[in-house]
Amino acid sequence: MGMDKKIINTLKQHCGKANRGAGPLYQRLENGFREMVKSGELKAGYAIPSERELSEQLGLSRVTVRRALSELAQAQIIVQRRGARSTVAGRVEKPLSSLTSFSEDMMSRGYQPGATWLEKELVQASPSEIIALSLSPGALVWRLKRLRTVDERPMAVEIAVIPQQFIPSPAAITHSLYAVFQQQGTLPVRALQRIRAEPLSREHSQLLELPLQSPALHVERHCYLEDGRPIEYTHTWYRGDSYDFLVELQRDVIPSE
Repeated sequence: MGMDKKIINTLKQHCGKANRGAGPLYQRLENGFREMVKSGELKAGYAIPSERELSEQLGLSRVTVRRALSELAQAQIIVQRRGARSTVAGRVEKPLSSLTSFSEDMMSRGYQPGATWLEKELVQASPSEIIALSLSPGALVWRLKRLRTVDERPMAVEIAVIPQQFIPSPAAITHSLYAVFQQQGTLPVRALQRIRAEPLSREHSQLLELPLQSPALHVERHCYLEDGRPIEYTHTWYRGDSYDFLVELQRDVIPSE
């Protein structure tokens, strides 16, 4: 797979003799990629050719290309996967003004959501879950742990806790939890969210394919039905390098005297 001629020419300009003052060759190539990503010329998800192809098309050694791609990956500008092409990393924006599911958010933006089930069990609610869901001691809840993906890229680790009565059968739980709620007429209409920055744990770092203690956005969400009953208590850890929460603010109108 070749690169567009315009992209090749831009990278060649960065690596050319006239640009020697910009540092070593690998750094010039790295900066060329950085500028094209920043300008939007290289879009999120763009599949970067292999080291060999880049080396041949740009007239650079594979060592130079490898060093540049490694620096870009460490800066989380591209995503490198073993046995697959590197891709330009992308950021996902989540507006905080509407109550939607992860799948709904991703599909509305043209992304392909996915999930890998890590746990799906019926257990006794913990003390914090009893309080959050207004349950009696000893009540049973579904504890659902998933790795959420966007275009097959790990994006978040989610633990959702649902009172047993809202999901009578484990067979009902497939990909979208909110699709189950909608079918049953128990779709949440209100939610409270708390967002805080946290370093990723060892387990979550491995699941999200990030270095240990990479920055994450930890979202704690309480969801309620129209009659006020709590239906969902969720903790989600989003990649800090790829996920943004977007808030629209408006100034209150103060009547003039």
